[in-house]
Formats: sequence, C-alpha cells, structure tokens
Amino acid sequence: MNHNLATSATQHRPNGAEWIGGEPSVLVFDVNETLTNSPSNPHGESPLEHAGLAHFFERRFTIETVRAYKPAQQVYHLVAQELDVPPSTCFMVAAHVWDTVGAQSAGYTAGLVTRPGNAPLPVASLPQPNLVAPDLPALAGQLIQRWRS
Repeated sequence: MNHNLATSATQHRPNGAEWIGGEPSVLVFDVNETLTNSPSNPHGESPLEHAGLAHFFERRFTIETVRAYKPAQQVYHLVAQELDVPPSTCFMVAAHVWDTVGAQSAGYTAGLVTRPGNAPLPVASLPQPNLVAPDLPALAGQLIQRWRS
C-alpha cells in the first residue's frame, strides 16, 4: 500500500515520489506500508520475512491493533489514521478481491493482482478494482500509464 498515490490520474508527480532518471518510466514512492490479517509471530518469521519481502516495507500493520479482520472498513481506516492521511490518498494492492472491496469501501483506490486462483469478482453491487493485472510488474506498468495520462 502506498499512501502517496492519489485516486485520480494527474500530470503532476505525487508528494514523496520521484522519477528515476528524470523520466516517468519508473516511479518510486518514499513510504510503503503493508496490512495483513496475519498476527505478529514473536517466535518466528512473519509471512513477509519468510517470503523475503519485509525489507520493502517501512511499516507493517496487522489486524491485532483494531481487533477486526479485513475487509472490515475500520481496519483500513486505522491505517489511514495512523499515517495521518485521508483514505482517498491510499492505494491498496492486493491479490484477493475481498481486500480491494474492503479498501474501496473505506475510500481507498485499489489494484488487484490476479495470481492463479485470484480473479476479479464481477458482481454489480461490489466495487471493482480500479486496476487489474496478472502480476506486480504489469500493475506497476498500469500505474505508470495512469500517471502519464
């Protein structure tokens, strides 16, 4: 999740972001957080550590603080509150539709990575992810295109 990504495409660089090499082909954000339903594990590795991804995130939020599970809105509101940003400036990247639905119902923008078995859920009454891609590089490409337009 990156709270510096605005919900609408603009021609301006978002706060805290920088273009690598002065070109809008690679956009790097300065603050990255993660939100998980997995509780802290004082006796071993977290799922992010096990996957070798923990070093990519500055802060890790778990459901333990709010005592509710995703997709409950209060989970997403807690993250925005802790970051001192409005939910409308938050972008949730998820591999599960329930995460995008929960995030969007809390005011976030959301992107879905459709790993095998994780497809969009086209139900008229559910918010659909703003971006859908088969993997993170493809989602990053869509984000870049969104910022260019």
